[in-house]
Amino acid sequence: MALEIRHYLNNMGSRLRLDPKSERDILRELYTHLEEETDELRQTGLPREAAARMATERFGSTQTLAREFHQVYSKGTLLQAFLAALPHLLIALTFILQLWRGWHWMVVILVSMMLVTIYEWRRGKPAWLYPWLGYCLAMMLVLALLLWQVVPNFWLWLLLLTYIPFALWLLASIVFRVVRRDWLLASLMMLPLPVAIGWLLTLEQEGLVYNEQGFHNISPQLALTFLTLGLVTAAFIRLRSRLFKAGLLLAATLIMLIVILPATGAFLVLSLLLTSSLLLPKLLERKIGRGQWRNDAWEQLLPEKDREAD
Repeated sequence: MALEIRHYLNNMGSRLRLDPKSERDILRELYTHLEEETDELRQTGLPREAAARMATERFGSTQTLAREFHQVYSKGTLLQAFLAALPHLLIALTFILQLWRGWHWMVVILVSMMLVTIYEWRRGKPAWLYPWLGYCLAMMLVLALLLWQVVPNFWLWLLLLTYIPFALWLLASIVFRVVRRDWLLASLMMLPLPVAIGWLLTLEQEGLVYNEQGFHNISPQLALTFLTLGLVTAAFIRLRSRLFKAGLLLAATLIMLIVILPATGAFLVLSLLLTSSLLLPKLLERKIGRGQWRNDAWEQLLPEKDREAD
């Protein structure tokens, strides 16, 4: 593969922000067309690198081309939108039907979320997976907060030295990986975290964290919160425009503030958490950049007949 073509495809791969399979298919097709264009130009007497440079120039700006591909491939199907919203809807159903009173139901939901997340993460990381992943991360943080309340001091310090550092490391590593794919998906993934923490703070202030009456009192607000997140998530998956998706997440953040804040006095804490879930991924992307195609990724990209030649 000519160096100019490799650079062009690297640049394109860093801009697509699509699922890995779609990115591979697009880049493989681009590679084929660029090689064909290069071969035609070489027949006019141009050196290989000069022909490759001219071929990439004819294809145009990677930024413009990536935006066009994104418009075509980024809109999810109705099924994908439903799958993305499903974890929110399951949690909402838990509070609507008062199913949280039975721990068996909660265990089934949480274990199912973890299994689906692990399977799809290893299988291909579709866009609808990230809300599921967000709940898995939220579960880790909520568990840490709950253990903080019930574990004796000695064991609490032991917990701090083991579980919490591990949980924070895992959270940071996953957020970084998702940000390198698309900061908007990272923001979507992180939405359940501040919402869960916000409601825990509400119960904490009322001294009802472990009191059944506490959950009963705020069940309607909890159900409304997670139903709203489900609708926002489904709309996010169906939208094509990145600008509209970002605006939708901003609107969701404001809605969460309006719904949760009347029940809690932790205005500053909750505002910072919700704002961070929206803006932090964007700031991280500017710092760490987007993922580049690794050398071993080209083995999957090139047609089999061209791998040895490259």
